[in-house]
Amino acid sequence: MQRGDPPERGAGGADPGSQERLVQAACELAREHFESAVGLRDAFSYLTPGAVARRAGLSRGLIYHYWGEQEADGSKAFERFLDAVSQRLWNDSVVADQIAEDAEELPDDLDEVVLAITAGELARYTGRDRALLRASQALTLHGASPEGAPEGLVTAVGEIYRAIGERVGLEPIPPLTHEDVAFAVLALFEGFGLFQNVMLDRTLRSVEWDGREWSLLAVATRGIVLGMSRPIAEDDD
Repeated sequence: MQRGDPPERGAGGADPGSQERLVQAACELAREHFESAVGLRDAFSYLTPGAVARRAGLSRGLIYHYWGEQEADGSKAFERFLDAVSQRLWNDSVVADQIAEDAEELPDDLDEVVLAITAGELARYTGRDRALLRASQALTLHGASPEGAPEGLVTAVGEIYRAIGERVGLEPIPPLTHEDVAFAVLALFEGFGLFQNVMLDRTLRSVEWDGREWSLLAVATRGIVLGMSRPIAEDDD
């Protein structure tokens, strides 16, 4: 091709070189965004004071009034407001308290416990909480979850595992802790929660396993718990 000639065209008259540059540029911007975007503004880029006020049917000035904390220009008011929003979304999407309540009524059988808890998790992928789950995932992806909340969740689920373990006769294999097992299970749930956005049918898949129907999430959860646990050791008194 001589200087000044038009670029070669691919299918549909497109220039392959230009297409690649555009795709590559977008990928670079995406990586840069997630390298630096670690705040609520990025996680909630679709929220503006005006949009919130219109939905609430109130004046946008109330946001600065309630969250301004006597600042002359209200520069941090919307950030504080988004803090409150993230805390509410986190509280609404986390089910540790519900699991703790339900755990008290579960039978003293590990399989039944796993089946019940994972069924509750999978129900979130198809019910009205699906959009709420996606909103909380956005917080996690942007590193904008409420301060201390993720670690608090691990601790809470660790205590649930401790209580259930005492009933079914299991404890973590040393040097693992109850929180280590809880974190592994939560990470599994998080992975299933992300994949349900693009592969819902596979995420919800069930199999005939050990003589009964199990979801893939239940099988994987059971494997993690048993792989990281041992029968409770008797005291040598």
